[in-house]
Amino acid sequence: MLRKAHKGSPKFTRVDDSIVTCQHSTLHQPSGVVFELTTTLDFTDVSQSDILKLAADTVLIRWRGAFKKAKVSDPEDIEAVAEELSGFNNRKITVAKMLQRSRAKLTPEQRAAKIKAEQSPEVLAALLELARSLDK
Repeated sequence: MLRKAHKGSPKFTRVDDSIVTCQHSTLHQPSGVVFELTTTLDFTDVSQSDILKLAADTVLIRWRGAFKKAKVSDPEDIEAVAEELSGFNNRKITVAKMLQRSRAKLTPEQRAAKIKAEQSPEVLAALLELARSLDK
């Protein structure tokens, strides 16, 4: 039976030869519930070219996010927008660098230190009070 996901639900991707196992959380839209799922992908007999095409699709999805969110000075002036965004065209993406950035996740301690540095004493006090109420 599926388990309902929660904050901190385990997430991983494990590669073993041509078998990739992923544990992830995914929203079931009709019920509005996020479930924990384990999915195994078997790449046996898939060419390197086809694997690279699949990988390129994923990289493009992530890269297109930056293009979609790019700020422009005047969104109504289409010619100016095209000029300002022209740097996105014919761009070479170094996938190894993209992977390094995505792997550089913060530990819980690092996240806590970052929150502490970015928040006011009042917000920190409210967060601490909330955390204490959750332990009860």
